[in-house]
Amino acid sequence: MRDRLGDGRLVTDRLAGAAAEGLLIVTEYMPVLLDRERQSWAQAFQQRYGGEASIIAAQHYDAVLVLAEAMKRVGTTRVQVKRGLEQLRGFRGAMADYTFDTKHNGVRRFYLVRIRGGNPLLEAVLDRRP
Repeated sequence: MRDRLGDGRLVTDRLAGAAAEGLLIVTEYMPVLLDRERQSWAQAFQQRYGGEASIIAAQHYDAVLVLAEAMKRVGTTRVQVKRGLEQLRGFRGAMADYTFDTKHNGVRRFYLVRIRGGNPLLEAVLDRRP
């Protein structure tokens, strides 16, 4: 079995059972918590590839989107891509909106989720904006 804790499936698809009760998770991707547009992406992924999109699939998809947007804005050289990434503010991806701070870190939100009765309940949204 592959590790599913990162996107919450370990505890939400009943693999952990009663042991998950009360568990607190910090995650950036849990399809059930996403807005309708992002849930549509997750559903399209599942239809096309026959399985639920993992956090890794969503991260890789967003990485390509972010790079493509930076290149579209300013060009494809290393310097241009760096400048394009620095200019991104609230770029909408499949799992989050992306902004890069002055130290070039990607800034986005995380979910704080508690498991109750085998279901994820949103406790808080951890969001740091530059």
